[in-house]
Amino acid sequence: MPRTTIAAVQDLLGANYGPNPNGSLPNLQTYIDSATTLVDQLVTDASIKFPPYTHTSAQLELIERWLSAHFYTKMDPTYSSKSTSGASGSFVRDPKVPEPYKDAAIMLDPSGALAALLNRQTAGGAWLGKPVSAQIPYWERD
Repeated sequence: MPRTTIAAVQDLLGANYGPNPNGSLPNLQTYIDSATTLVDQLVTDASIKFPPYTHTSAQLELIERWLSAHFYTKMDPTYSSKSTSGASGSFVRDPKVPEPYKDAAIMLDPSGALAALLNRQTAGGAWLGKPVSAQIPYWERD
């Protein structure tokens, strides 16, 4: 069940939220549902990795609100510059540009579990030596 509301996310987005070309407002519920799923996983991960730590309901609502805004701006990028007289605009699409909504959500999580969840990095390994049947014990080597 979502912790945040459509109105709270709209308020957070401010000028970054506006009507579609047909005049209707985008439905934010999909982005809230996505954020809810991620925050639910955050609670699970934080309880496993940091056992004494528990998030307050206010922290979880804020994290979910900021993540909802982040997901929305992934589909409708924010402006890096716009002009009303000339009707021109350019969007932030550079992957090196910070993502303010995502960064704020990470900062609101004192456990660090959200950063770990969003920046999943995995390590792997492979045995490149001989199979056990072809190995020679060290005392029999020259």
